[in-house]
Amino acid sequence: MAPTRYHGPGPGVVAVVLAALVTFIMPRITAGRTSCQVDKCSIEYETAMHSNRVTRGSSLNYCRILQAYSECVRSTGRGCRGNMFYHTTSTLVEAWNLEYNCSYIVLHAQITEEHIDTHVPKSRERSECEYRHSRKKKGPISYVYCAMFGDPHLQTFTEQYQTCRVKGAWPLLDNRYLTVQATNEEVALGLKATATTKLTVIVKQHASCTQEKTYQAHVGSVPAEFIDGTTSSGSDDSVTIHSKVQNKYVVIKLRYASLTVVVRQVGGYFTFAIKMPSELVSPIRTSGLDLCVHGCPGNELISVQNMSRIASNEFSSSPTQMVLSRQEALEKCSQSGLKDFYLDSCVFDLISTGKTDFSSAARVAMETAKKFGMKRTVQETKKVELVANGVAHNLGVAPILLSLIFLFSQYCIYPS
Repeated sequence: MAPTRYHGPGPGVVAVVLAALVTFIMPRITAGRTSCQVDKCSIEYETAMHSNRVTRGSSLNYCRILQAYSECVRSTGRGCRGNMFYHTTSTLVEAWNLEYNCSYIVLHAQITEEHIDTHVPKSRERSECEYRHSRKKKGPISYVYCAMFGDPHLQTFTEQYQTCRVKGAWPLLDNRYLTVQATNEEVALGLKATATTKLTVIVKQHASCTQEKTYQAHVGSVPAEFIDGTTSSGSDDSVTIHSKVQNKYVVIKLRYASLTVVVRQVGGYFTFAIKMPSELVSPIRTSGLDLCVHGCPGNELISVQNMSRIASNEFSSSPTQMVLSRQEALEKCSQSGLKDFYLDSCVFDLISTGKTDFSSAARVAMETAKKFGMKRTVQETKKVELVANGVAHNLGVAPILLSLIFLFSQYCIYPS
């Protein structure tokens, strides 16, 4: 049975005034300013609405137009800092997205259409580029899984669950087969929250199976090919890249390493996932910075105290940011069917940013883990890393206790 649909607040007087500002008044105020192109986004939105004969409401057609509008507005952000029209438009688009439940509607439509195939076709003959081709070890392969999503939340190969700052470029993995790097930027001006805006995957040369290949994706550009224009490597396509959703979602496979990488843009940010044999993961690293292997450094972990500060809007230097209450965030995340770590992460993101795209990112991360066969990480999460005063405590956190933690964390003292 589909999750109960969350009904957000109606547009009210504020949304009506904002709509009037966006449509009639602000374009005149910003006339002649070429550095901020947000007015073009509004024109494209209105054109799409009229040409497709769509009206505002909780429909897939409208939500896809609104999603395109949101992405266009977000892409103009750097040239629009301090522009009243930009900030008004951004607030209005987010209000409509929440009111019509568009993040869930678009995501649900995509999930029903997609399927990740993580298995090698049975008809393919074994070759020297098959995993374990020349190895004595037989039997079923034991896999490990790493994922990063949201603001950003990390699940390591060793099943640590963390929330980190990690602003800038950080290595997720660096081994003999590939290197993965994530670049995280501030979610919005005035917020200390960050999210992934760029992903780089370098497939390293491996015998006769592949030449070195580099893949790069940044917000608004998720190509279905490597930077040299190819979509495969090796005489029998031992490395492949496939697009699941155009300019949104790609899967990279290394057959000789039985390794699968998922790069996906959800809203204005990326989710990342990788599944690989556990015997290929070595915790012995010289740098110790691979986030999938070692987790986030202690000074980059978000603490319980900061969670309560965010909830009271003290973590933001901008009082104008649209931040949801604890109850609103919990209701919004719960209606998406999220559990355990994914529910915790979603509530944290919505409280700290108010951006409903993060509920979709958490849902995508949970669905990807399920499709990869990582059911335990969804249904039987053992622990969530909550760090106080730089010291980690492994606390069993059931979803039903989440709201209590947020309500009382500012009054509780956690032992060090």
